[in-house]
Amino acid sequence: MLRLPLIFQLAALLSAIVSCAHAFSLDTSRSAKHVRAIYQQGCRTMVSQRLTSRIVLKAAESEQEEDDGWGDSVSTTTSSDRISKSQELASLQNDMAMKQQNKSTQSSPSADMSESKERDLFIPIFTLVSVIGFSGLYGYEMLRLYSKGELYLPWNN
Repeated sequence: MLRLPLIFQLAALLSAIVSCAHAFSLDTSRSAKHVRAIYQQGCRTMVSQRLTSRIVLKAAESEQEEDDGWGDSVSTTTSSDRISKSQELASLQNDMAMKQQNKSTQSSPSADMSESKERDLFIPIFTLVSVIGFSGLYGYEMLRLYSKGELYLPWNN
């Protein structure tokens, strides 16, 4: 008479066990950090390339402009000096970005090791406690209603 709810309880317990096993089997902390580091590296490279192209374009535009709008005479620096300075600035910015990236990659393995030792168990524990709690509550209510004769079972009618 109580076979159908027992089947549902077993199915819920089985799904909780599978979800906990899945949560323990995955080590996503390192892969997510690796993807994040690659994304940040790409963003830094893209920003430095955009800055370089903007600096070169501004240098070329300023070469063509004869009046700066302030009534001053045209500066004495040549366009080749401006372009070489802008290229030097861009290379220095690239070097700084690479140094920052190297520092972050050197410090990240120690952080990865400490985080791989500690796993976040909140979700699997919460899932397991919730499934066991709700299954117990469901069983208790079913037995309470059955003892009073108020439990509706469609195959008994």
